[in-house]
Amino acid sequence: MRNGLRLWLQELPEQGRKNLQLLENYLLAIEFMKFDALFITFTTAGAVTNGKIPHNLGYKPLDVFTTRMTGNITFNYDLFDDKFLDITTTGAASFRGLIGRYKETQ
Repeated sequence: MRNGLRLWLQELPEQGRKNLQLLENYLLAIEFMKFDALFITFTTAGAVTNGKIPHNLGYKPLDVFTTRMTGNITFNYDLFDDKFLDITTTGAASFRGLIGRYKETQ
């Protein structure tokens, strides 16, 4: 899919490529659009220590944006890696939210 998109972009006239660049710049100016994120949800039935939650982002997420959480969940940021989050809970818990990385303007 990415290669097809790359070929399609190469076939656009120069003005079309410039317009897409302007659109990308506009979207990057919107703060929330700078967040490269994945929506995840998980539930634990009881207490968990250093539980691994798969995300497969391919990079270590630095940010967790919670939309809903029940129970007590600690995100062990220093133990995150490019495939898993690491959490600790004191009992049953659930989480819905976004994980990823906020991108600074270049």
